[in-house]
Amino acid sequence: MLTHRNFGTGLHNMLRHDSQLDISLFDVSFPAYLPMAHIFGYMYNFLCLYSRARIGMCSSLTMLDSSPGHVPGQVGDFRLIKPELMPGVPLVLDRILKEVYRKLETRGPLAVPLFNYFLDYKIRWKGRGFDSPLLNRLLSDRVKTQFAGGKQLVSMFVGSAPLSERTQALIQEIFNVKMMQAYGK
Repeated sequence: MLTHRNFGTGLHNMLRHDSQLDISLFDVSFPAYLPMAHIFGYMYNFLCLYSRARIGMCSSLTMLDSSPGHVPGQVGDFRLIKPELMPGVPLVLDRILKEVYRKLETRGPLAVPLFNYFLDYKIRWKGRGFDSPLLNRLLSDRVKTQFAGGKQLVSMFVGSAPLSERTQALIQEIFNVKMMQAYGK
């Protein structure tokens, strides 16, 4: 059972993370694709309704260009909304990761191994405290444009279940975003 106090504390913690992000929660656009029965999605929508955020209502079946709810050739919701901040749950992030790799496989047999090599390189140097601006420009900006509609995606909030360290590292480096996780690291 979720009490009013639990709900208020969750909202307070989300607002508190505003100071740790590169953008303000009070003037962003974000996709609302989590169902209202999902408490993390409900809290996030409530928080953004409280602020001046622009909310783009969408569905997990239509969020990407190749989502199953689309007619071929139709543009995905993320590319239309162009989010700066994105709530996420592990299942959806795994689907996005799977879609990134699916698109890479269509580019040829060397695309996936090269992409993985450069991602591991970025992750290794990020762990040492360094950034890789050239790879950000060559890889991350292209992926952001393809999946999120532009380079403006800055942060992700992940909640509802633990996210594997590998998935978190891959998503962070593929999209070059700051990720706040409600569980674990």
